[in-house]
Amino acid sequence: MKCFIAGFTLVVLFTGTQYANGATIFTEDVTFEDGDTYWSAEIHEDAHAEVLGGLFENRLQLYDDATANLSGGIIQGGFAMEGNSKASIHSGTFINTYIFMLGSAELDIYGGRMPDAFLDATYWSGNSLTTFHGYDLVLASSGGSEGDGFVTGVFADNTSFMVNLRGEDTASRVRLAPIPEPSPFIMSAFGVIALLSSWRRKR
Repeated sequence: MKCFIAGFTLVVLFTGTQYANGATIFTEDVTFEDGDTYWSAEIHEDAHAEVLGGLFENRLQLYDDATANLSGGIIQGGFAMEGNSKASIHSGTFINTYIFMLGSAELDIYGGRMPDAFLDATYWSGNSLTTFHGYDLVLASSGGSEGDGFVTGVFADNTSFMVNLRGEDTASRVRLAPIPEPSPFIMSAFGVIALLSSWRRKR
C-alpha cells in the first residue's frame, strides 16, 4: 500500500487497485501469467513486471522508474512507456498495437509477433530510445504506412517483422543491434527440437 498527499486529499493507492477508467495500478512487483486478463494495467514507481502470459485488452503502460520483461502474453491496443522506465520484449503477441515511447524510456526488442504494429516516439517530447535486435535489419526514415519510416528484419527465432514508424522524429530515436544470422544447421536443430516437443505432447 502506498499513501501520498494530493492537494488537501489523502490518496491511498493499493497494489492492484482498479480505477473507474478500467486501469489496474501496480506499485509493487507483479507477474502476469496465462489466464490473467486486464483491460489496462499500469506499472508505477520502481515496480517490476514479469509478463509470462495474460491478455491486456486495451494497453500495458510503464511509468516512473518501472521495469518490465515480456516473454509472453497478448497486448491489444497500446504498449506505452514514459519517465525513466525500461523494458525488454523477447516474445509475446502485439495485435494492432501502438508502441508509445515517452520521456527517457528505453525499450529493447528481441522478439515477438507484431502484426500491424506502430512505433511512435514523438507523441510527447523526450529522448526515448528503442533498440531492435535481429538480423537483416533495415531502418528507413520515410515510407511505410504512415510515411514516417519503418523497421524491418528477422528476430533470432527466425520471425520476420515490420514495424511502421509514426512521427517525423521517431526514426532518429531508433537503434539497430545486428546479430549474426543463424546457420542452417542451427535452424535445422531448432526444427528437430520443435518436432520432438510436438510428438511428446501428442503421446
